[in-house]
Amino acid sequence: MRAAEIVQAGRACARGEGHSEERARSRFDTIRHSKGGQQAGTRSAANEEAMQSASRVPVDCARCQAGWIKLQELRDPLERVTVDD
Repeated sequence: MRAAEIVQAGRACARGEGHSEERARSRFDTIRHSKGGQQAGTRSAANEEAMQSASRVPVDCARCQAGWIKLQELRDPLERVTVDD
């Protein structure tokens, strides 16, 4: 609904400065050509589980901190993420 409020039909979008497209393509290629590490799907599932276990209601500080630590442990450089298909 917000997009419908701010986007005007027929109006041209602002062009990027050019560097953002190159950065995005470079990050994509880094992942695409990676040969080691975790598969993206298993990594995503582990992140989701850590976030859900840390953010159940009611929230307490110790559980949030434990979840944050777990997410930091799961963090892996993009160079080590493997995409098979």
